[in-house]
Amino acid sequence: MRNVLLYGFFYALAVLLWAVLEFAIGLQGEYIRHHEKFSYFFALPAVALLYQAFKTYSATQETPLTWIRLLKFGLAVILVATLLLPGVWYVFCHWIHPEFLPNLREYYLNLRSIKIAQLNERLTFSNFLLAQMLSTFVAGTLIVLVLSIIGHTSNRTTQALS
Repeated sequence: MRNVLLYGFFYALAVLLWAVLEFAIGLQGEYIRHHEKFSYFFALPAVALLYQAFKTYSATQETPLTWIRLLKFGLAVILVATLLLPGVWYVFCHWIHPEFLPNLREYYLNLRSIKIAQLNERLTFSNFLLAQMLSTFVAGTLIVLVLSIIGHTSNRTTQALS
């Protein structure tokens, strides 16, 4: 349980640090048109962090791990991270970079790809937060699924070679 909370916290912290990095290099201001593309690269630290979580969890277990046990552990980590996201995004959107959502709104207005009424509805903090939580949970679940299958397969291979 300790590892679930710890790595869930680390994952949420990584989201915050990634948002700060995007802000620092101008992807939420001057270069906002590249923001969406750059955000996909968050998968790299997400995979690395979840891989480390699996390694730590595996090291603390005395019995061989099935892919289902790895999956349950990984989903628990992602759930904790997802539940911490409201605090992460509140800190970022209200204290670190209060102009983030207005900049996003302005960018989409300039694209003219969406009506103003729809845009104002979609880019409220609560709707943005819901979208972030959902995407984090879905993407995290996919990463965990792949890592749990790979981790189980590599665990079986290691045991067979011993």
